[in-house]
Amino acid sequence: MNLTNEGLEFSHRNLGILYTKLGDYKKAEYYLLSSKKLAVKIAQPVERLESVKCLSNLYKAKGDYVKALQFSEEYILLNDSLFNTQAISKLTEMNSLYELRLKKKKSNCLIVKMKSSSSKFSFSNQGLSFNAIF
Repeated sequence: MNLTNEGLEFSHRNLGILYTKLGDYKKAEYYLLSSKKLAVKIAQPVERLESVKCLSNLYKAKGDYVKALQFSEEYILLNDSLFNTQAISKLTEMNSLYELRLKKKKSNCLIVKMKSSSSKFSFSNQGLSFNAIF
């Protein structure tokens, strides 16, 4: 991770939001497009998603509804993709935890069986020694 690029992306996005609110759409567009480009460069999908959402809001504020719709659709696609990636990751994690718990449970059962057969062996040995004493 490059903290300089992450900080720059964050700053550019926030400057873009600020300029959008101030009505300076040219500067807002510059900073938001830069933010999106940096987010792609540093492979930060959540930041890219936020930049695309801000770009959609910018074009809506400008009255450029075609571009606003394009960025809105891109936002939806990225959001769905990110959600799917996170869902797959979570399912994989849950499956791994399930498998680990299952192995622990089997291991505990084996330990109990081993202790049980070990104690039976002790009892039978004690029984043999007891019988041998008589």
